Amino acid sequence: MGRIACIAVASALTGCAVAPNLHQTGRTVPKGDLRLASAAGMGASTQALELFEDLTDAAKTLDAAKTPCQASDGSAAQCVDAALYEPLVETALVAGLFPPVTPHTEIALRYGVWEGLDAGLRLTPVSWRLDGRYQLLGADDPAASLTATVGLGWTSVSAAVPGVLEKLDLDGSGRQDLDIPLVVGWHPSKWFSVAVGARYMVTFWQLDLQPQVPILGDTPAGGQITEAIVGVLPATDSEGTASLIGGMVGLWLGPVTSRVGVELTVTRYSMEAELLGERRSFDGAVIYPTVGGHLQF
Repeated sequence: MGRIACIAVASALTGCAVAPNLHQTGRTVPKGDLRLASAAGMGASTQALELFEDLTDAAKTLDAAKTPCQASDGSAAQCVDAALYEPLVETALVAGLFPPVTPHTEIALRYGVWEGLDAGLRLTPVSWRLDGRYQLLGADDPAASLTATVGLGWTSVSAAVPGVLEKLDLDGSGRQDLDIPLVVGWHPSKWFSVAVGARYMVTFWQLDLQPQVPILGDTPAGGQITEAIVGVLPATDSEGTASLIGGMVGLWLGPVTSRVGVELTVTRYSMEAELLGERRSFDGAVIYPTVGGHLQF
């Protein structure tokens, strides 16, 4: 599959995309203040991009291997062996959860609940996130040059995900994330901040994969035509969990009440899932640069 075609198809599979950016400086919003923020970025999942390279060849192989079978109503059909779906299923699972190319925009609100404690809401076209942060360092000194926050967040994603080359439908996709971020900020002046951080995340995913080409089932005793399995992938998980760990670095310019910044986040994910009767392990990296800004009232 050509590089341009690969990216074009990959760009469509952003259904369960979750932006891993934090856009924080290690300081909570002061008590009673409100912060309005926005950000935009583009992410890339290394494993998903690699899987897309051979996707067209896999689809052609599947088409060439069709064999006569019998549908449940007794009519003639064309089926394929379940094993031929393996590269398509593998790609759909990884790309559905960690899309190859992830454009992203967001808006967010944060409110200072107490000194050293704030809460936030973040919205994107396909997700929402609620989180809270507690300031570990510098909470009692607005001019502190070294600060740190720890947080707890919950993200929910729900979006329609397109099929894969008209061979595999992706239905019922969803994802919920529970994460703990730690951010340390260095503030050498009122106009400049550097932030570094780490985050651990547990993802609970749901992804219903439905083959469009029927799969060969068992041949009835004494029969000559194999029955078709329609719309179901045998022995394949439709839900599971994944773990992610990552780090970030960000630079921020401007006064505390109106800042712009850039951030680079790198996240590593790992998970296991049963695909067509075989237990498989998946791991890869998501690289995510973003640019954003905020106003504080």
